[in-house]
Amino acid sequence: MPDPRRMDLVLPVTSGPPLDQVGNKVLKTQLLMRFGLRVPMSWAVPFWVMDAYLENREGTLDLLEKEMMRVLPQDRLFAVRSSAEGEDESVRSFAGQFVSVLNVPLDQLITAVEKVWRSLNERKLKGYSAGPGRMGVLIQVMVPPSISGVSFSCDPLSGRRLP
Repeated sequence: MPDPRRMDLVLPVTSGPPLDQVGNKVLKTQLLMRFGLRVPMSWAVPFWVMDAYLENREGTLDLLEKEMMRVLPQDRLFAVRSSAEGEDESVRSFAGQFVSVLNVPLDQLITAVEKVWRSLNERKLKGYSAGPGRMGVLIQVMVPPSISGVSFSCDPLSGRRLP
């Protein structure tokens, strides 16, 4: 595992080359950027940071908090979202299975990231599917919603196309 003292723990998400060890939600966010769609400023916490956290919770959280304070804008609220291994694939999505934390001020990001990481081991996942083994985190500047929703183009259980 990389030494967190010598690595970037928070990576800017841009339309550039695909990031490594970040999960499909981050990679899909990059794809949207490449297509020229408006996407909030975004950052990724790679899989290996959670691995370091499991080995040395306090040390990793301290380094991650310092990195976030240095890299992220001070005067914004954030959305903290899962980006697990295998999440948002064509064959499985884990939609709604992991925690997202919204309207998070910078000084509470560490707690929100931990909540997202802990959602990887929630009991409700046991019967859902072969769960992912690693969890990355997508941090985005919060966009105040006026309305939101989800649309499915096919039945998520049978795969039958919807009219």
